[in-house]
Amino acid sequence: MEVPDSLFFNQYFETVDSFLTSEFTSYNCILHYTPRHIACINCVFDGKGGTNVYNGTGPMSFTFGLCPVCNGKGFKDEEVTETIRFRIYGEKNNFIKGHSQTNNIEYSDGSLQIIGHLSDVPKVVKANKILVNSDEEKYRKWEYKLNSEPFKHGFGNRYFLAYLKRI
Repeated sequence: MEVPDSLFFNQYFETVDSFLTSEFTSYNCILHYTPRHIACINCVFDGKGGTNVYNGTGPMSFTFGLCPVCNGKGFKDEEVTETIRFRIYGEKNNFIKGHSQTNNIEYSDGSLQIIGHLSDVPKVVKANKILVNSDEEKYRKWEYKLNSEPFKHGFGNRYFLAYLKRI
């Protein structure tokens, strides 16, 4: 009896998807993007920056000097982040091999290999840094940046593999 291709691929996708969602085989990682400029809620904004004049409705009244909320800039930077789960391989000896795309990548000590959903590639490429295993952030911060272009991994067009470098 021949096993239908669809059955094989469905089982493969179910298995890999379960690896990417399980807390035992994947890790929460926080992607940090370029901060957003948010207009100061405390001072009058003149289109270029803060005028250092209290707007009358902000949380910190002031009569002279720099606005205590934005330090006279007229805006605050708001951090933009997103949490995504990845499989992580931290030892060069354990990296998945056999990809022609990996031949020209230099692996420094502390490099990581990540596997995730192909739909998350634009987010990974856009991120300024990635906080790996964010659930352990209170103990230690492992911050990385992309060290290679992500490329398709596995069967079909569902997963990617990329390398990260410690920053």
